[in-house]
Parts: sequence; C-alpha cells; structure tokens
Amino acid sequence: MNLLPKHHDEFRKKEYWDNFFRERGDAAFEWYGAFKDLSLHCFRHIRPSDRILVIGCGNSDFSSNLYDSGYHNIVNIDFSEEVIKSMLEQNAASRPDMKWEVMDMTSLSYSDGSFDVVFDKGALDALMSTDSAAVGAQADSMFANISRVLRVGGRYMCVTLAEDYIISRLLASHTSSGFTCKLDIVTTGAPSPFKPLLVTCTKTSISEESDAKIELTFDIFGSPLSTPQTISLSEALEMVPQVQSFMQKRFDLSMVRPGERFEVVEIHSAVGHPTIPRFSIIVFDFAARAARSAAVFFVPSGRETEYQFSTPSGLADIAAQASCRRLIAVRCNKPHQFPPMAELQVELSPVALSLCPGDAGDLDGDDRIPYLAVGDESDWEAIETGELPLTGMYTVEELSSEECRRRLMFLENQQFVQTEVRLVQPRSTKNKSKGKSKGKKGSKVKTAATPGVETLLEFDYTFLDDHHRAMLVGFLLAGPELLTEAAAHRTPEMQEEVTTIPETLCAPLLRDASKVRGRCLVVGLGGGGLVMALQRYLPSMALDVVELVPGLEEVATKHFGFKKGPLCRVMVGDGLEVVESMAQYNARRTCDSPPPYSYDCIVLDVDSKDSSLGMSAPPKEFVTLEFLKVLRSLLSPSGVLSVNVVARSVARLDDLKEAVRKVFCQGGSPGCLYKIDPSEENVNITLHASNIPCPLPISAPSTSSSNKKGKKKNTPAETPEKAVSRQRTRNLESWLQAIGFSEDPLELENLIPKIENISN
Repeated sequence: MNLLPKHHDEFRKKEYWDNFFRERGDAAFEWYGAFKDLSLHCFRHIRPSDRILVIGCGNSDFSSNLYDSGYHNIVNIDFSEEVIKSMLEQNAASRPDMKWEVMDMTSLSYSDGSFDVVFDKGALDALMSTDSAAVGAQADSMFANISRVLRVGGRYMCVTLAEDYIISRLLASHTSSGFTCKLDIVTTGAPSPFKPLLVTCTKTSISEESDAKIELTFDIFGSPLSTPQTISLSEALEMVPQVQSFMQKRFDLSMVRPGERFEVVEIHSAVGHPTIPRFSIIVFDFAARAARSAAVFFVPSGRETEYQFSTPSGLADIAAQASCRRLIAVRCNKPHQFPPMAELQVELSPVALSLCPGDAGDLDGDDRIPYLAVGDESDWEAIETGELPLTGMYTVEELSSEECRRRLMFLENQQFVQTEVRLVQPRSTKNKSKGKSKGKKGSKVKTAATPGVETLLEFDYTFLDDHHRAMLVGFLLAGPELLTEAAAHRTPEMQEEVTTIPETLCAPLLRDASKVRGRCLVVGLGGGGLVMALQRYLPSMALDVVELVPGLEEVATKHFGFKKGPLCRVMVGDGLEVVESMAQYNARRTCDSPPPYSYDCIVLDVDSKDSSLGMSAPPKEFVTLEFLKVLRSLLSPSGVLSVNVVARSVARLDDLKEAVRKVFCQGGSPGCLYKIDPSEENVNITLHASNIPCPLPISAPSTSSSNKKGKKKNTPAETPEKAVSRQRTRNLESWLQAIGFSEDPLELENLIPKIENISN
C-alpha cells in the first residue's frame, strides 16, 4: 500500500488526507516521534489545567496518551472529516471530555484567548510542503490565528523538521510579533537521520517587534547544554541548518564501513577565525572488529599533508596500533590558538563522542576513548602570513635545513599544499671568481635560516614536487614532435603580454607565431612551480596561465622565484569563465583559419575549498561532462588534458575517471585516458586525457636477433606495453638533449613505467 503523495504539494490537500486515513484505517500514524519521545517536553511546558488545542491532529495517539496522563481539556482539529469521524468513534467512550472537530487551522473559529497551548506535530511542515509565496501567505494566516486564540503567556508548541524556509518564517514571524522562542531537540527512539525540533513560542504582552532573543538548549552537535544559551535570530537561523546537517552526518557515522569511510568533518569556531575550521577531523573506518570502538589521534602540527597522516594507508598503521575500528584523526588548524593537551581533550570530548560508532553509546564519558599523539612536529616555519582576496589567509613556510625549501598553503584548505619549491643561489653568487655572470637577477628574500639577512635566491629547476613531475611527464603523451619543437626553438623577445581577460580574449595571437612552437593553457598558478618548469623544459611553447586570486602572482614572485618569460602571460580571472569565453570566441569566428584558441596541452591544477566532497582537487565544477567537453574543444587534434587530482573518496575518483572516459574515450573520435600515481607517499595522482588513442608509435616486438656468426638467436618477445615505455624513454632523452640537459635532474624517466592506460 503506497500512501505517499506523488508531489509534496499534495500534503496540503484535504482530498489526499481523506484518502490517506481511509486507506490506513484505525492504525495510528506518528509524525516526528511517539508520545514517549515528547512527553518530557509536554510535562515541562503544559499544566494539567491548561486548555489545549491540537491542530492537524490526524490519527496520532498523542492526544489520547496526553489525556490518559491527566490532561483532559483537549480539543483536536483536522480538516479531514474522515479522520475526525474515526477518532471520535475510537475515543468517545473512554475519553469523554476530549473534543474532535473538523476545522481548517488557517481559519480558526474560536474566540480570542481561548487556549493556553496550541500543539502542532508536523502540521506546519505539511502546510509548508513547498516553498512559495502562496504557501507562505497561508502559513502567516495560520500564525495569526494561533496568536489570536492564545492568551497572553500561552504557548505555541511546534514540532518540525525545520527546513530552512520553514524555520526562518516560523521564528521571524513570532519574534517580530511579541513572542519569545525556545528551541529543543526531540530525541526519538527509532534511529533516524532527521531530528525534529520543538519550537516553543510564548506569547507576551508586547505585540511589537523587539530585540529578538531565542533560547537554545543544545549545542552544534545536537547535545544538551547544561545551561540554556540565548542567541539572536540570525544566529539561530545560521545554527539550525548546521545542527541538522551534523545530525544527519552523525546518523551515517553510527555505522562502521571499513574500506569505504574516509571523510573529513570540519568544526568551526565563532570566535577568532570563523572562516577557517578550528578542527579538520578525518573519520577513518579501519576494521569491522577490534578491541576498541574508536580512538582519537592528534596529527602533528605542520605534517598534516604527509602521507602517513593524510591517506587511508598511512592512517591504517595508526589505527592498527590503537586497536580501534574507527580512527578519529584531528588536525588543529592554523592560525587558531590551542590550549595544553589536557584542556584540548576536554574541548574535543563532545566532538569525539558524537563521531564514535553507534554501538559506542555505552562509553562512560570519553575516558574509554584513548587520545594518541606523537611528539615529532614539523620543521616547517612560517616566514610570511598574509591575506588574499577569495582565498583568505595564506602562509609561506620554509623548511629548516641546509637547502631552502618553500611551500604555500591557503589556511581555509590546509590539507592541500599549493606549491612546494626549492630555491638556490644564482650561479653569479656561487662562483664570483669566474667574473660577473649575465644570469637573470634573483628575487630578494629573507630566509628563516639567516633571519634579517637578505639573500638572492632563484628557482631550482632540478627540484619539482611529485605531482608536478607527473604532470610534466604527461607532455610525453602529446607525442615527440611537439616536445622537440617546443624544446629546441628559443625566442628571447615577444610583444608585451596582456594580463587582463577582456584584452586577451579580443587579441589571442599577440605573440609572433613564427617564434612559437606549441601552446599550453595552465589553469591555476599557485606558487608558480609548474609554470617555471614548463618555461625551462619547453622554452618555445606559449603559456597562457589563468589564476583566480588577485595578488597571488606577486606572492609567487616574492617567495618562490617565479618569473614570466617572454612567451608566458598570466591572466587574473575565473578559470571556468575564461575557458568558456575562449570556446565562445572560437565558435564565433567566421573565417576558415584555425581557431585562435587551440592548445596542445591544457593543465588543470586547482583545488576545492569544500572538503566534504571527498575530493580536494579539482573542484567539481571543473569536471562536469559539459565543462570537459568545452576543454576538449580547445585541444588540438593531438592535444592532452592533464588534471591534478587529490581524492580521499574512491567513489569520487571513479566518478571523475568515468566522466573523462565519456568525453575522451567514447563516441566517433575516441581518445585515451592515462593515470600516473607518482609516489606511494603522495596523495596526488594525475589524469591525462589524450585526443588520440595512441599518441606514440609502437615498435614491432622483436622475436629474434643474429649473433656474430650470423646465426639467429631467439629473444623473448617484447610486450606492447614495454615497447611503448621504451619509445617514451627515447622521446624523453631527445627532449632533455634539446634543452641542454645531459642527465635527467627531475628523474622523469622513473615515472614513465607508472603511466597506466585506464581508457577502458
């Protein structure tokens, strides 16, 4: 028997409810909890002598149970004649003083001040099943009628799931008309991701809007407060959705799912730095059975992005040592200040308990949850902290060691290192005895190792972090011709680059085309490490770099040795909008010439602030089917799209791979999809989608060879995979020779065997 409506709007129709109660018969239907779930709240707010009006009563047993508890002055109304007739027949003999009447709650016929309590269990939610102006007007009429029939001091008690538009109208309407409001959470016996709220609105003698204050009896985790808290209307409307969201998360977290759950819960603080999470907590389910339900582990400060503390494999070792089914790994984020460990445990105890599995409810406080920590903190030291538009606060950190290593992090996304580089002294300062060098001027920076001393440092091309090395290797998938051309031709001059989007989009070919060998679009500058490497490894390739954050280029120049060569231009703007504009510009051209925006390589190196998605990079907007199609339209026939991916969720990673396959590997012109996992200790992987199925020629496998006497010697047949790998190695050698490298300083050759074809 299906009693659910086809559309939410049917909840508001009398015909639906008549049929609902007719089909259901005498069996009671309880919205938002049974009487036992609400009884304590009722006994606290309602006196036995109170005149009680229950609106939208339906066939719930609530009124009958309340009557049997000594509350006899009860009037029940509903606009369904079917249910009123049925309930009257059931209760007339055993509860003679209780009344049942057919009435619309938006048009009450009772006189002013007739009741001490108006009780509503789901009636408002049924009325406001859709968010529209007409429905809002009906709700306002209902509120006005309730206010009129309540005496001064009377209470409107509303049990609601508190959807945003419902709780907003409910609280705003009553606080603006002389009511005080109190919010309680209703704890129901049956497990559910939805926790109803009991909103108690008390009518005062003041009928005008005053300084609205709302009494709150629970914290952001839905746990009872020892002392109720008074907050403003705006604070309540901000907090209620957070609590509801956390309660849904808590319900989900009640189940242990080894091999599936590796997710981040962020806890914000209203003081200090509200936009930066105070705690970022990884909830990792390790085993179905273990000695402990859960353990809390404090991630060492400054080492949050290390493999051991940021990946399932790394945290599995810690969970095994703790003998727990669930590990709760806590990151204490900068720039928040934290108390000593004992006080920190007290602060975190309600959070830890709320994140434990459902069967851990028998824990006595949190003293049976072990708190673990290691003493080794990072040697990274902040040398500059600042603030940029859109991203907020950032920090530049330097590693305390003989070599100068720098990294850039945005504090609102601390699980993601934007850039890590190594800086060295220019050759002119290393060997002054050989005369003055004509090398480029380095950037003046102060190092942590020598405070107060200005040192000339420049970008070290022999160092690149693992995922940027993998992205550089991805250029091998574009074929050997592009690499040798872009590497061999050097051009020292070009016209002045354009750095604002409108001019760039109107004049895409400002560069001297005869001096350009290949074009690359990079979305996401960061600290400039990858772009610097591209300028060195592909000096004749034109680079268009799009960076969302104004001022980030200056940070990259000041602290990371970033410099723009003659074929590199940096545009400040939203990568999504810039790419869309380029595609539209191409579509509008009327001549038969090649599209002005055609790239041999497109690189996506952007992160997402939303840690709840299970993927820190790229943002979900960059990997929709529609946007991937736009990106492919900008690629040359042999072009390659390279994407930096940081995914904690296997499901999200699989979804991303499948989306790229649909765009590049299916249809009339199938391409090829590759994956490079550069290091077991690196959370990044890179995906490379080529416009052609096989960008490299595969040599025929050799099956025999001749010795000195001319006799044939049998040798093992070479597999196609090894042939492709061998050819890529040869292409890399030619590439390095073309740019003047006698060796492979970045050890790119080591990544060639890690190129995995995942097209199918």
